[in-house]
Amino acid sequence: MKAQWYKETFTEALEMTYLQRAILAISIALVSLLIVLILRSVPKQAKEVAPVDATPLFDPVSAHDLATRLATGHPHRAMGTGGSKAAADWIAGEMERLELRTEIQEFTGWIEGSRVSGRNVIGIDFGVRKTALVVLAHYDIPFHVREGAMDDASGVGVLLELARVFSIEEQEKTLIFVASDGEEWGMLGARHFVQSYPELENIFAAVSLDYVRVELPERIYLRGEGQFKGYAPLWLWSLAEDCVTKVNGQAKAPSSLNHYLIRATNISSTDQGPFVRAGIPAINLGGNKTDSPLARSIYHTQLDTHENLKPEIFTVFGQAAELLIRSLDALADTPGDEGYFLPLRRESYIGRPALMSIQLLLFLPLLITTCFHYINIGKDERFLPRVMAEACNFVLFLMPWMLASALLYLLVRLNYIPRYELYPATPLDPFLYSPHWKAIAIAASVFVCCWVLVVFVRHALPPLREPDFAVSKAVDLDVLLTCSIIALLLNGFAATLFLAPAALLWIWMVQGRDPLRLSLNLMLFLGAAIPLILLVISVSGNLRLGWYVLWYLLLGVAYRFFSPAAVLIAVAAGTVGGRLLQQSIFSTKKADKSENEKNEVLEVQV
Repeated sequence: MKAQWYKETFTEALEMTYLQRAILAISIALVSLLIVLILRSVPKQAKEVAPVDATPLFDPVSAHDLATRLATGHPHRAMGTGGSKAAADWIAGEMERLELRTEIQEFTGWIEGSRVSGRNVIGIDFGVRKTALVVLAHYDIPFHVREGAMDDASGVGVLLELARVFSIEEQEKTLIFVASDGEEWGMLGARHFVQSYPELENIFAAVSLDYVRVELPERIYLRGEGQFKGYAPLWLWSLAEDCVTKVNGQAKAPSSLNHYLIRATNISSTDQGPFVRAGIPAINLGGNKTDSPLARSIYHTQLDTHENLKPEIFTVFGQAAELLIRSLDALADTPGDEGYFLPLRRESYIGRPALMSIQLLLFLPLLITTCFHYINIGKDERFLPRVMAEACNFVLFLMPWMLASALLYLLVRLNYIPRYELYPATPLDPFLYSPHWKAIAIAASVFVCCWVLVVFVRHALPPLREPDFAVSKAVDLDVLLTCSIIALLLNGFAATLFLAPAALLWIWMVQGRDPLRLSLNLMLFLGAAIPLILLVISVSGNLRLGWYVLWYLLLGVAYRFFSPAAVLIAVAAGTVGGRLLQQSIFSTKKADKSENEKNEVLEVQV
């Protein structure tokens, strides 16, 4: 009995001949074998870029004093406020005292529904060459925070002390010190600097400082993701780690898995992001609140005050930053390592050709299955009308989601939902815990009305109501394949993390309402969503959002924090899964078997 159910289940699941099923099984085995062989045989060794030998001149007491003066003298310096302007003037005064060529760069951005002014403070220490290094730390804080001593007055203190260190000697490269504004709202100051700096091609690399740890200060976390695009090159990761280690620190770079997750989302949270997006090697040295109870308790709160800062916590951080800058200054050219890689172990990584091969191979079973489905239903004289009917069904099911998304864009554009320039409000901002229920109700109403319209249209057009599982599966898998190809072109890491599970699981969805088949379909449908669910849970925990993470995701769509292309691909893929699940339950007939399969069945019966 079980053997018969197994046979019927997989016959109906794939709607394929025995030969086709054998080819698919062999292809999956070969794909698995090829991936294993690639992982075992192609790891490369990163190019060695050693730190220079130099005695650190960084003074932690001076950095602590500067950070304390900024925090206590300008405790309310959110972007666009009078306190922000006063803080910018104070920082400019400190840079002028060091005889740097100082300027204030103004820009504007949307915050909480108002267009406000931001100010980057730039101090330039000219070197022998025009080639420049950028060192930056943000001085702005959220509106609900007082002092912001850790995040990021501490980074500004280090920045100004480094400016003092390098101002008393001549460097090979020009050093550009930037106290950036608007970091809390999407790296707005750093983004404006990158977009407006007239000699961007002369920037060799950038180092962001955000922030000094108040506990276990010897641990320095590295970040290198670009703002929606790009990644710091491997040589810069290695150099930064070596610089931290050389001053008796503990460099904390992401694990291989975290590297993959970060590359898949590509949402930067520190100022290196806009530089990496522009193709400039950049990395952030900073703290991490997840392994520090004190940092977690004061981060983005009224408790982030100067009492938490001690001179000794600046030592390792400042010396590591100084050594990294000196080492970058000593490099004549960038080593040229690719940015498309996956680190495996220390100095070992998978490069672009091998990594892209693995990512493409994961979608080969989907391609084979889709082709076989079209071959099998293509001999039906009603092939084209059936395919067109299913395509129309898919567009109808997609329409409510896309119209609701478009409405969210419009509500932000009209400032009905308070407008932000790029990211939703900064972590722990009260706005993230105050859903705009009227806007949600409007979007939900449009969504429901669209679904009512979809039901009416499908009821009025009988061809759209004729369920045919084989045709539905062919068209839906075709849509999933198209989404996967586009996603691979945009971001191979995101494609494999979020779409490969669907590509590998949904080809096995079967037709039938009995408990076993229904359970199988539900497991396959939900299994493909596991990476996304785990990511949402992780974001909720890291940002301390709880169930408000759903509001945060809605804001991400509204503010285009998630690009329209990403939203469209995600919704289309979700619609494919929903449609396959629906058709597996409610379809009442299958596409006619191909002549080949009929002959095979007759031969078996004889």
